[in-house]
Amino acid sequence: MADRLAELLDEAPLAFLIGGSFARGEAVRDETGRSLSDVDAWWVAADERSRARVLARWRARQLPIRSVMSGLGFGAPLELSFVTPGSLAALPARPGTLELRELGVVVRGDVRVLSRIPAWRPRDISHEERLLLLENRSFELLAAREEVRTDATHARHRVLKVATELATSITLLADELPFELSVRVERARARLRDDPRLSGADVPALERLWAEAIAWRIGTPNAPRAIDELWRDAARGWVAVWQAVTEAAGLGRFADPLARVRALARRASLRRRLRAALGG
Repeated sequence: MADRLAELLDEAPLAFLIGGSFARGEAVRDETGRSLSDVDAWWVAADERSRARVLARWRARQLPIRSVMSGLGFGAPLELSFVTPGSLAALPARPGTLELRELGVVVRGDVRVLSRIPAWRPRDISHEERLLLLENRSFELLAAREEVRTDATHARHRVLKVATELATSITLLADELPFELSVRVERARARLRDDPRLSGADVPALERLWAEAIAWRIGTPNAPRAIDELWRDAARGWVAVWQAVTEAAGLGRFADPLARVRALARRASLRRRLRAALGG
């Protein structure tokens, strides 16, 4: 993949990194062998001029790039970030940053670039980043709801991806971030027992979700449940975890969920809020 992209973009990277489920060996494929998991990758350019040049080509050549990725068996988007050694060293404390430093794979170029990634710890991840992680999963759930009609397999993958990230959000409540899914789920189970902020969670529903997510990841799913039932369990789980994460972020004073939502919405910039209010 890295070599083909270099050909398409007429430039070789200083390094090309793979992270996420592919780096962990947990990427999911359908019955035809096509990947359902997004490909998280980083193109490390030598300097800012090189980064700007290759980014412009990337934007202009999306159709041939998608064709090449499809031909290589990738059925999900390529999430490619363009960075320099300097911007790699400035990556903020996010779950993906911690995982990239620990498990990232250099598939082309200078292997030393991984050492430039900051050695953040889970406790360094801000409340804002923890909220964004969870909020982004809500969009996955909404997308899965719509996708059921056109691609039920990918919709199921989205829902079970949300299930794994609910475990991530729960472990972060204890400033932990195990990278192996089975360990992350085990730690999340312990938090469900011990953390009063999670008292509203439907524990059996989350247990079912996590069991299905692990089986899905390792390619040995049991007889699948109806996607509507799976989605409802994930949605209820998301709400319970959202309540706990927002409380940890200092929003527990808003007992009314709608008041809490409004308080969170005020995080957006004034320009963004005005645009939303005007419908633009």
